[in-house]
Amino acid sequence: MTAFTASSPDKLRVDIWSDIACPWCYVGKRRFETALADFP
Repeated sequence: MTAFTASSPDKLRVDIWSDIACPWCYVGKRRFETALADFP
């Protein structure tokens, strides 16, 4: 099990790697943006 430690408890950094030729990357990006809109 890996422990997660963050410098700030109220922030999370998300790095997204995608392939412009992959249609699933676009689907994932759109779903991520939709989920992110639910947070302040």
